[in-house]
Amino acid sequence: MRVKRVSEPNDLESTLKSESSKYSRIFVFFFGAEMEDTGESWCPDCVIADPKVRLWISKVDNCLLGMIECI
Repeated sequence: MRVKRVSEPNDLESTLKSESSKYSRIFVFFFGAEMEDTGESWCPDCVIADPKVRLWISKVDNCLLGMIECI
């Protein structure tokens, strides 16, 4: 599994289009931006979901996890 982070919503479509031919599946995960002082997302649900999402998606062959930060 490859992870591609996008911090600007306007870049999401072009980033995923440029990567789409390389992977059999692409998953998109919207998450709360990380706080500088803790390095964790401001969103407590995202903190809980992130390792679980990565665990399950890592079981899929040849996939991309596109992560988009939400403020």
